Amino acid sequence: MIREISSTEVELKFYGEINSWSLRSGRTFSAYFGELDKKYKDIIIRMHCYGGEVFEGNLIYNTIANAKARVIIIVEGVAASMGSIVALAGVTVKIAENAFFMIHCPSGYTRGNAATHLASAKLLQSMEKNFKKKYAQKTGKSEEDVQKYFDGNDHWIDAEEAKALGLADEVIESVVKDINKIDKAEAESMGVEAVYGRFAAELTIEKPKSKKPDTKKSEMDKVTMIARYGLESVTAESSDTAIFEAMDKKLKAEQEARKTAEGKVAEIEKANITSLIDAKAKEEGVEMSDAERANFKVIGETAGVEAMKMALSALKPRQTLAGQLGKGGKGTASANKEDRSKWTWEDYEAKAPKDLDKMETENKAEWERLYKAEFDELPG
Repeated sequence: MIREISSTEVELKFYGEINSWSLRSGRTFSAYFGELDKKYKDIIIRMHCYGGEVFEGNLIYNTIANAKARVIIIVEGVAASMGSIVALAGVTVKIAENAFFMIHCPSGYTRGNAATHLASAKLLQSMEKNFKKKYAQKTGKSEEDVQKYFDGNDHWIDAEEAKALGLADEVIESVVKDINKIDKAEAESMGVEAVYGRFAAELTIEKPKSKKPDTKKSEMDKVTMIARYGLESVTAESSDTAIFEAMDKKLKAEQEARKTAEGKVAEIEKANITSLIDAKAKEEGVEMSDAERANFKVIGETAGVEAMKMALSALKPRQTLAGQLGKGGKGTASANKEDRSKWTWEDYEAKAPKDLDKMETENKAEWERLYKAEFDELPG
């Protein structure tokens, strides 16, 4: 997916879905892109993307937007949903004459109680606000002008309209010429993945070039391969089979190392999720059931730590009855600090019933005094 054009220019293909487990994850993309950014002055990103995870997409967007190199993004098929946001990160955005942008509201799902769903809704509103800001910055329009794209529907924008709106800087010749022109109505009825699929096969299949067969048997450049891939236990005199076996061994070792590293990262993330939930549960006044803990853990492991933090922030400390009946009627906990020397049994029942229950075991004499003063006798 990476092709060097010259010593100063490189091309990167960005096809498919943005997610947290493939080459199109934020961390993996940033790692690859960072190496290219160190070496090349110009980076061309050829995009055909139907969207995906918002947090991963934001990381990709920020990586591109903060590049030292000049980044040109070419929309070859579709830049839809989160893909349309990533496309805006380029210094220059070009779009093929038969390609599309697609804009709509961010969406998601949660499982849990009302607080969990409200936290999710708040997070989606925050995402939508951020999207509007990015579209407005690219197009030079106000956030109110782009509000119409967030009505709950999919909005397909063809190449000419994308240029007129300012989403794209230039319309270029079609990259895929064998595809019949799709209008916006047809795209809307097909759905984003179907439109993506219409382009995908043609974009990913290399067209065969007719040329005369090479009748000369090429020989492996063993010295270059050994140096390039850091192969061990082989030399230029080794057989082709030995070279390939050494490459297989090297690849397997790297795959196992990467798998181990990914496992350690996953363990660290799980531990971080658990510690954040534990810390929230220990906050004064916060009550968290086992079901709520499980829900927060699911959010952290599926939507990410930041999403879980947002959900946890919605879980506010529950005020005690004493706090709600505190001085001034403002619902504060001032009653806990009030002088109780003159409190009656009735005062405790109204303002601090839990403390009254505790008194029965910790200060029996005082409990009996209050009881007798209230009922004129001790309990039977």
